[in-house]
Amino acid sequence: MGAEIANLVHKFGDNVKDLKTLYGFRLMVAKQAAAYKKTIGEEVDPEKLRELIWNAMDPSSKMMATQMGVHRGNYAAMTSFIDERYRVTFGHVEIAQKMTQWASSRWGRATQSLLNQH
Repeated sequence: MGAEIANLVHKFGDNVKDLKTLYGFRLMVAKQAAAYKKTIGEEVDPEKLRELIWNAMDPSSKMMATQMGVHRGNYAAMTSFIDERYRVTFGHVEIAQKMTQWASSRWGRATQSLLNQH
């Protein structure tokens, strides 16, 4: 894996303080991985990308991911967890009459209950 991608946590990991900055870090990791694939011609190992995101994750997101079992999942599960939490927190979600497919899933209900506790 490229040294540039591996150093992302060292360079920017301390800046991840909340869900917004975690989401930004996750997008930066995806962008760097795409640039690596375009330049080198090989994909970055998804397990390494998952480790990067996990190591940079803020404490509250890490606790929530552990409670929901996302920490044992793969890179796709980790990014999906971050994306959905971001969408629920900062996006438009209709809960009153129409539940989205995600919101009615096990992950959606768990995330919503954890967010409502705080």
